[in-house]
Amino acid sequence: MAAGFQDASVREGFKRYVQNLEFSDADYTTGWKHDAFDLVLCHIPMPPRSGLLEDVFLSLRKRGTCVFIAPARISSEYLEKRLLAQAAGNTSTVKTYGLAPSLDEIRLMAPLMNNACATASLALYQPSLKTAKARKLVAYTLSRLGLAGIWTPYRIVVMDNGRDESKQGLRRLAEEHFGRAVEFALFTGTPGYLRKVTVQIMDTSGNILGYCKIGNSLQTKDVLQNEAAMLKLLSGLSLGRSMIPSLLFAGESHAGDFFLIQSARKGPLSSAPLTPGDIHVDFLTRLAEQTGREMEFLQSSCYREVAKRFTSVRAYADTDHYRRLGHVLTWLEKALSGKKMMLCVAHRDFTPWNTYISGGRLNVFDWEFSRRDWAPMTDAFHFIIQKGILVDRCLPDALWERLFSASSREGRFIRQCAAATVVEKSDIPALFAFYLCDIVTMYLSHNGQERCVPPDGKILRETWMGLLGMVLSRSMADVS
Repeated sequence: MAAGFQDASVREGFKRYVQNLEFSDADYTTGWKHDAFDLVLCHIPMPPRSGLLEDVFLSLRKRGTCVFIAPARISSEYLEKRLLAQAAGNTSTVKTYGLAPSLDEIRLMAPLMNNACATASLALYQPSLKTAKARKLVAYTLSRLGLAGIWTPYRIVVMDNGRDESKQGLRRLAEEHFGRAVEFALFTGTPGYLRKVTVQIMDTSGNILGYCKIGNSLQTKDVLQNEAAMLKLLSGLSLGRSMIPSLLFAGESHAGDFFLIQSARKGPLSSAPLTPGDIHVDFLTRLAEQTGREMEFLQSSCYREVAKRFTSVRAYADTDHYRRLGHVLTWLEKALSGKKMMLCVAHRDFTPWNTYISGGRLNVFDWEFSRRDWAPMTDAFHFIIQKGILVDRCLPDALWERLFSASSREGRFIRQCAAATVVEKSDIPALFAFYLCDIVTMYLSHNGQERCVPPDGKILRETWMGLLGMVLSRSMADVS
């Protein structure tokens, strides 16, 4: 049951993630029954109604959970003390988190009763824009001073009415694995078809021990299982100045959610360069050398997957876009007919925000979309294109210049990666076209069937399609 939520967008948000949720009237007098609910969500007004916390507690079944959301003006300590007093004699736990940036779009949940953990929680947020980086630095400073409540305008207090130690919940699983008490911070995920919760696991001193991604749909479970398989596959590689997370656990919880727990060396202010350098070339080179296999491109699994996906997304694609994709795939069949290449593992979401520097090493995470035996140069193209669109707001002409100019830093990066992975200069336009077909059809497959367009989705799609048009219209001589 939920009470006190009048904002329609908030109600709809809860309904998307909580099944069989009922909403009571605003005065909280409807629906309160003793020992009736497994979960109660309650938005506490200012000032709180007398007896409200007591009513909520009495309405919980044994081992039920109540979640109180309140503005920052209501003291977290007040809520915790009142709840613990109600739960006296039970094995109840009470945890307080700060919510940011707002109640209708919660992205981050940070534990407030531990300054070190509240500060470390900011590692979940790795911005690329300068203004966002500045806001994060302010939040970091406030958290170090014990003032995390300033950048988290709402509180959430979670009380479990009697913990069931027989169940393999995430807290018990993490404490057994790491051998110590843990605290959690949560990132609710990027809006879209594959949105999922990521939990940052910390010890009580704020040291980050690892991350747990939680899949609760067929689609999110599928990508997490793919990531787990890839982390196992890559665990034995020698990556020089780079590294990937270690897989610590992958499996279903008692509730049927899929947990993927992986290691981390991240800190609250960890970040990575926005422009690729030698360390990125070294990573992609080593990945290609140690996972590469020569095969005929048009007979490869990667080409067959994209061609099949192209057919399946027809119902979701704009007519002109679909026609352009078809022209490009026809051109690719001619350009790469009989061509053999060294195909290798590709991350397929290799961006500045999926990497960070720790101890002088490039850490590469989020392997959800990775594939074996994939087209070379995929990750090199993606790093430049996504940063150019989402951070620099480049148009197709400017991105083309970055990729293929003899003088640009990005152009040198492309040529270095091509040489290191034994890609002929004449094949670069075709591989770039294949990369664009891959990312466009994947975007349509993930978002089109749900009619769900994530933030910046239209900008990404239009820019990718503009680049596809340029591949078809420009001659080989334009690529230097």
